[in-house]
Amino acid sequence: MHLTGLLKRLLEKPSQHDEEATAYHRLAERGFRPDGIIDIGAYEGGWTRSTREVFPAAASLMVEPQEIRQEKLQAVCRELPRTRLAPCLLGAESGKAVTFYEMGTGSSYLEENSDAPRQAKHFTLSMLDDVADDFPGENLFLKIDSQGAEIEILKGGRKTLQRSGLVQLETAVMAYNQGAPTMLEVLAFMQDNGFVPLDISGHTRIQGHLVQVDFLFTPQDSPLRKTFFNFQTS
Repeated sequence: MHLTGLLKRLLEKPSQHDEEATAYHRLAERGFRPDGIIDIGAYEGGWTRSTREVFPAAASLMVEPQEIRQEKLQAVCRELPRTRLAPCLLGAESGKAVTFYEMGTGSSYLEENSDAPRQAKHFTLSMLDDVADDFPGENLFLKIDSQGAEIEILKGGRKTLQRSGLVQLETAVMAYNQGAPTMLEVLAFMQDNGFVPLDISGHTRIQGHLVQVDFLFTPQDSPLRKTFFNFQTS
């Protein structure tokens, strides 16, 4: 992506990091303590770094297919204890060949509806349940930022999903990636798997249009969900 285009995108959402950090601190104050954090779409590891500041006791698994990002991700692994990297592309079935459109943070195998420059590469898909099989934890924080491939990844990660106490998914308000599910389809998929929205951790505006919203989901019976609101003071 050209530098001017990157700067423009960053300026469109100046408070994304603050919005995420605020949401995570709210959950920490309510007692959420994940025993593992899975970062799918890790890019260069910035999200893993910032999230471990809120949840320092958790182990981390970063998943990122882009070869150009691996050196920086390996540096994060050396920097943060109990952190490892899986350099693979995830989907619903293992062994399927796909075209991956590499374009910085917008990379995906669902092509972006924009004129931003991209480079087509060929990958073979892996399944999340295989990649995370030996990653311990029964109260995981699972984050997927895959530019529209979130449901496909979860279809290949149902066991991992059921080990998760918190799931962050990027959902599409507008058709930003070809063939990507809508926000309503993501909400329905999560409900069918026993998860409901808890909070919003971020959003993306491009040229003034709300394009994506990051939802935090928990199991329906999660203790993080408030069931009674007391407004009376004694």
